[in-house]
Amino acid sequence: MEAVAEHFDVSLTKITLAQYRSAGDEKRFTCGVSKTYPNLQYWYGFQKKHFDFLQKAAAGYAAFGCGSANRIVVIPLAVLRTLVQSMDKTVGGKKDYWHVRIYEDNPRLLLGQPGRGNAVDVSQYLLS
Repeated sequence: MEAVAEHFDVSLTKITLAQYRSAGDEKRFTCGVSKTYPNLQYWYGFQKKHFDFLQKAAAGYAAFGCGSANRIVVIPLAVLRTLVQSMDKTVGGKKDYWHVRIYEDNPRLLLGQPGRGNAVDVSQYLLS
């Protein structure tokens, strides 16, 4: 999360393994990390509790590490809110979560949208 803090010019406090907030709690972040799967894909389970955590700040962001700490996609909650509507979701048991699948389509990074039958380019949210 160092790269995220530097990019947003904030100091972050770790709340849980995957939840962080800025001083003053004006920005909140969640962090998911995926190994690289075959065909240059990354998979994350984005839990409803993380979605709820992000909604409690003026600005919320979901960070997804794509295979390494040097490749991070940070999607604003306002954008993610519309994207989750077309993602697969697991409901029940101890956790409800959306299946976030990001894959490389050089030079772009795409987020799968099974509900729409396509994918959305999220390259603009890649930290540089």
